[in-house]
Amino acid sequence: MDSAVWGLIGTVVGAMASICTTALTQYNATRLQRRANELERAERSRGFQRETILQLQDALLDSGRLATRAHMHDVSAFRLGQNWAEIRLPDDLDEAIRLGNKKLSILIERLNDDECRQRVVMFRLAMSRCTGAQSEAESNEGFVEMSSQWEQLSPNLGQLLRAYY
Repeated sequence: MDSAVWGLIGTVVGAMASICTTALTQYNATRLQRRANELERAERSRGFQRETILQLQDALLDSGRLATRAHMHDVSAFRLGQNWAEIRLPDDLDEAIRLGNKKLSILIERLNDDECRQRVVMFRLAMSRCTGAQSEAESNEGFVEMSSQWEQLSPNLGQLLRAYY
């Protein structure tokens, strides 16, 4: 064969090798970028859950304190002779409880763990039973249940939080 033909064959083979190398490099770069994007997204999700759990812990403690204040207010007023059904919370406490419940509702929906979400809902129901009770005994039962729910929920939140680090 003529040297011009061999030159042409060499050029074609070289071009094909270059094209294959470029395609392979681009494929690997795309795959690595996709993996990096997945890892970044997963870390953002983990960070979001960590922040949600931290906010939830604060909101639960605040709401628990408010429910305790409401319970103590009702018990004190009742023992001073007021009819339980006629006892009203001070406006600032009532509003704080309402805002706390609103914040809890938002944070509950952000929580990714179903079991923990259910425990938070149970704690919130116990708080509602305590603050919405129709008698001192019912309020006391709700208060005890709220305390019991917190004892179960608190370690669960801590464990879940540690899992996201």
